[in-house]
Amino acid sequence: QGICATTVNAQNNSSSVRNAIKAYKTGDYLSCISTLQEYTSKEPDNAVAWYYLGNAYMNIAMTSEANSAFDKVIALNAAPKLTSYAI
Repeated sequence: QGICATTVNAQNNSSSVRNAIKAYKTGDYLSCISTLQEYTSKEPDNAVAWYYLGNAYMNIAMTSEANSAFDKVIALNAAPKLTSYAI
């Protein structure tokens, strides 16, 4: 479920997003969600943040919220690979 490093580096200049991704990768989905909900409310154009938010939601069976997050990734269309993963 990872994405290419250049996509992450291009859009992931926020320590909040980096910390959320670390939480996601260690299975701490609730921390990831909490961090990314706050982050995306202030920075709604970060497709990487939305992508990981969607994945974290999927891991705790919140499919409606996950679909909404993935829809945002698709709408932003910031990186073709990221968009294809969201689809």
